Amino acid sequence: MKKIIETEDLIFIKPSLDLVEDYLIMANDKEVQKYISKSPKTYTYESECKWVKNKLNNNNIIFSVIEKSTNHFVGNVEFFDDYELGICITPKYQGKHYGTKILKTVIDYGFEKLGLNEITLSVYSHNEKALNCYKKLGFKEYKRDKNVNIIDGKQIDDIYMKLEKNNNN
Repeated sequence: MKKIIETEDLIFIKPSLDLVEDYLIMANDKEVQKYISKSPKTYTYESECKWVKNKLNNNNIIFSVIEKSTNHFVGNVEFFDDYELGICITPKYQGKHYGTKILKTVIDYGFEKLGLNEITLSVYSHNEKALNCYKKLGFKEYKRDKNVNIIDGKQIDDIYMKLEKNNNN
């Protein structure tokens, strides 16, 4: 497990075939899928192995995050091709402020190591915890696509947010 980034309590590594079972728990969780996917599906061991190999072969900027004290998988965070940030936390670690810690670390990484001037992300309007976290970190809404999905009988918007380097907290 080669450490790419290390904080006081987290280790950021490249995706690993050793973590496929953990990825499956997160990716197949129905509550997680409600916040990250327009069309939820069931992922298989084979599809997750292919996903890991694809991310590694394409040298994507993605990290699997491990809790240092337990060596347990916390989640994944990725800069997509256009430096849009995506994060997913496994259910066991949600609501424990790991998202904030992870985001602060990768925001610094994006601005300092990648030389970015701006980081963007998108979030569903019903994901209030994530929205509050992003706002607390300084992200501002710049666009909204109305009614992109229906979840639990409610119309959901896609909210696009950005953080500029000089506004980084």
